[in-house]
Amino acid sequence: MEGIKINTKYYPDDNDIVIVELGGYIDQTNCGQVQKVISDIIKNEKQNIVFDLSDLIYMSSAGWGIFIGEIKMVRDSGGDIKLSSMSPEVYEVFQMLEFYHIIEDFATVQEAVASYLNDPDRVITKKEIEKSSTDDRSIEEILENSGVKSKFTIEKVDEEIVIDGEKEPEITIEKEKPTPVVKKKKGPVKQEKQLNIAVLPLPEKIKNIAAHYPMLNIFQIRKMLRHEKFGHTKIGLLKLYFTMRYLNLETVSKRYRFYRSF
Repeated sequence: MEGIKINTKYYPDDNDIVIVELGGYIDQTNCGQVQKVISDIIKNEKQNIVFDLSDLIYMSSAGWGIFIGEIKMVRDSGGDIKLSSMSPEVYEVFQMLEFYHIIEDFATVQEAVASYLNDPDRVITKKEIEKSSTDDRSIEEILENSGVKSKFTIEKVDEEIVIDGEKEPEITIEKEKPTPVVKKKKGPVKQEKQLNIAVLPLPEKIKNIAAHYPMLNIFQIRKMLRHEKFGHTKIGLLKLYFTMRYLNLETVSKRYRFYRSF
């Protein structure tokens, strides 16, 4: 399997926009290189990033996790991350993981750049993009040689999903109330046996969540599965999605229909 290919360049009319071309395969072994590129850009006060994914063949959940994990730092610095030119295969994963709630995507690099310029109707030609200076050195090295010094020191931030500047809503799970004992005039007192969800198989846990919380997205479902009530179940986004698709619960509308029929 081929490795990752990364190339960075500046948009010539606005040096605050950095275009990062990603190609090849991104997985657990090399996704750290993408994280380093993002960190270098922010350290050097380049805030607006467009990822050109036209040559990207495959990206694992670890690679997608870099975008989700780093976007908070980028937005805190006043910038943003935007994706463009995804192949149908990459775009399918992007859609099924519901990342469109978090990161904007565009059909072309030109459209993504135009969104930063606050002029969505402007058509940016490929020639303008190709005018951008390319260099094998890191962005940090280029700026250092030009005399520009960074004012930023990046501190470690907690991993949390931020959508439109707001933190992911907290999920609170109410403790189950004990089943009331119904006393009868005659005969022994009976008490219904409570279901221990924590020991159920993963599909049953997912169905239980869908039956009670149908409007949660895939991130919130994964977060809920990690709760004590569900046995601290840890699962990757891709595996969770395919399990939900097997159960015919991969979309909110399907989960809502399941909730109505439960």
